[in-house]
Amino acid sequence: LHVRMHACFSVPWPHLSATLYHVLRKVCPHTFPPPPLQVTCACDVYSLGVVMAEIVSRSRPWSGVRSAVIGFKVAVVGERPDILPPPQQEHPLCPAPLRQLISECWAQRAEDRPASRDVLARLEEMITQARSGQL
Repeated sequence: LHVRMHACFSVPWPHLSATLYHVLRKVCPHTFPPPPLQVTCACDVYSLGVVMAEIVSRSRPWSGVRSAVIGFKVAVVGERPDILPPPQQEHPLCPAPLRQLISECWAQRAEDRPASRDVLARLEEMITQARSGQL
């Protein structure tokens, strides 16, 4: 038995629970309300923001929080995983421009998130600045 998720991949049934838990950590707010689901490019941008935060913090988002609680916190309360270093603390893996980009990527409203092409352009600019010692 396989379960199809967003027509992108299938998951063998015994692994479904663990897989859903890991997927839900990165799901955007507007996919949680009742159907019809609104899976858009903005969902991908939100998920990318969570993945970038996970990379720079080296910790898993929502670690130890049940899936149902994650959905409530993200969609209803508007919380985001508390995994980034504090804004006042300079962090070598999360300079201010990257922190700002991550925050914009996981904005509550889909229309407030940057387009994926803009995310790419900003990341490329940050890489250029880092290589030249400006970041």
